[in-house]
Amino acid sequence: MVSKQENLTKFRMQIDAIDDEIVTLLKSRLEIVKEVGRHKAKNSATDSFIRAGREADMLRKLTQKADGAFPPGAVTTIWRTIISTSLCTEQDMSISVYHSANNQDCFWLAREYYGSFVQTTKTSSADQVVEDVAKGSSSIGILPLNDSDCVWWSRPDNEKNDIYIFARIPFIKDANQPIAPVVAIANVMPEATDDDVSIFVAKGFDEEGMLHNVFSQLDTNIMILSKQHDAWLIQTDRFFEKKSGRSQQLNGLLDSQQFLRLMGAYARPIKL
Repeated sequence: MVSKQENLTKFRMQIDAIDDEIVTLLKSRLEIVKEVGRHKAKNSATDSFIRAGREADMLRKLTQKADGAFPPGAVTTIWRTIISTSLCTEQDMSISVYHSANNQDCFWLAREYYGSFVQTTKTSSADQVVEDVAKGSSSIGILPLNDSDCVWWSRPDNEKNDIYIFARIPFIKDANQPIAPVVAIANVMPEATDDDVSIFVAKGFDEEGMLHNVFSQLDTNIMILSKQHDAWLIQTDRFFEKKSGRSQQLNGLLDSQQFLRLMGAYARPIKL
């Protein structure tokens, strides 16, 4: 007769064997990532190592495959760590994070999303975060999406850089645990997925209805996230990218006093 202890030992051996398989597969995955890095270097590829669209598609598929048998939040946390490890293997990665006495979410969400092993620098200046990314001392910046104490998105009209929002953190949206989202910025154009939103800053619009009217002409719905003085922070239900036909159409609908700045786009989060 098999004792309870022998049963436990058998189960633990099975778990250990599975753990060994997981480690072996992770090592194999990392070797392929290294091959990708060597391939890019050999072919002088200039693409950014940040592939937010691919990452979002990957997480959506993995959570679907888990089919509720494994918690979606756990799936995304595990694979975010795997993805970040791969990114750090492919290229050096560092993060500049907005951090203040009233807002510490950026730091903790950045650690959860990218991993505690990624070099992360805190600063109480949102402008410093943007500057760190613009000059290349940080690969990624983390800023609040909508915080009345940190209106970083109201940029000078003549500011010249190629920095865009490319991801929303967290990627899981749990109605039972509401968390004010933060955004990741980098010197990279966002990638489209099957379900995205875009972020704009608008100026020269006296009323909210004027904004709805402009975007509705492109069959696009908007949500007003914030208004500070003459600037509106807007979320759209469509993917926009700089210099695309849709963006040119949008700009063609503006009068001489109106201004739209595309701040970026990101994959819509998974809802629990």
